Amino acid sequence: MKSQQKKPSRASASAKAKQLITLPPPPKLTRAPQSPRPPLNYVPHQLIRSVCGLVDPFCEHARGAKYPDDSSVRSLPHTLEQRTTILTDGAGTAAQLYSLQYTIGPDATASARVGPLVTGWNNWSTASPITGVSSYRIVSAGLRIQCVTAPIYSSGMIHIRIWPTEVVGNLSVVDMLSYNATYSLDIPLQDAHDLCVIFPHTPARPETFYNAIDDKGLVANTETKGFYAMTIYVSGAPFSQEVLSVKHVTHFELLFDDSSTLQMLATPSPTRNPLITNAANALTSTIKPVFEDGVRAIGSYIVDRAKKSLINLAASKLGPMGQALALTNTTIVD
Repeated sequence: MKSQQKKPSRASASAKAKQLITLPPPPKLTRAPQSPRPPLNYVPHQLIRSVCGLVDPFCEHARGAKYPDDSSVRSLPHTLEQRTTILTDGAGTAAQLYSLQYTIGPDATASARVGPLVTGWNNWSTASPITGVSSYRIVSAGLRIQCVTAPIYSSGMIHIRIWPTEVVGNLSVVDMLSYNATYSLDIPLQDAHDLCVIFPHTPARPETFYNAIDDKGLVANTETKGFYAMTIYVSGAPFSQEVLSVKHVTHFELLFDDSSTLQMLATPSPTRNPLITNAANALTSTIKPVFEDGVRAIGSYIVDRAKKSLINLAASKLGPMGQALALTNTTIVD
């Protein structure tokens, strides 16, 4: 008889199948890490840089800055830097007037005066504007003033006045030592190591463009272009010497004629952001315009004030709970 073969059982077949097929272990479910919620006093650096670029003309972020608005115009940012000197007369005095335009230089010397009482000004200094500019607006502007005489010969005083008038022609006759000014500062000549002045805004809307053809060469016919005029008077200084070096820094937005090839380089302004513009306007209306400790002092001061202004504006609009969210998203409902 044939030997009977024993058939494998179902249990042994299942065990062999498990040995041949090994399944990978199930994946472990982990919770994705969540970014920490920003504290209530957190302000993104991008926001601070944007505000400083509109307020501080000596800030690196002011170069190329544009004023945010919803207009469709295409502008080209342009920074104009030039250096002039202040020369005293035979009595050791000097008188200088400063006002901002694009096609005309920013300074004029007195043509007729008795001491600090000026009764006439020479024409504005010449400028070298870019051709084809139809209109412009000024984002920010300032002066850096440095004494250039030897310390032993640095006697005398510097008298800075910022005048509350939007018609520069009203300063055709002016007492440069008067304290009927928006801001006054009297400082020894020898202490002007790095004296910085920020031109303050007039009540005019900062987004306003001005026609280049309306710039005036005569002081008596000049009106301000969004920024107040300033005078510098030097008294008791060395006779007939260059006593001060003045560096002008002005940041423009330029609009060009359609026929200009530079029009192709122009770009739209940033989208309107009330949080940034309101913070910048609050700063320009409250900060002091003259800093005796130089550019570094301005930078740290304005950064700190910009942060506080942004926090206060966001909190006043959305309350403390919505403050951090508004600042993080860089937008706020007006």
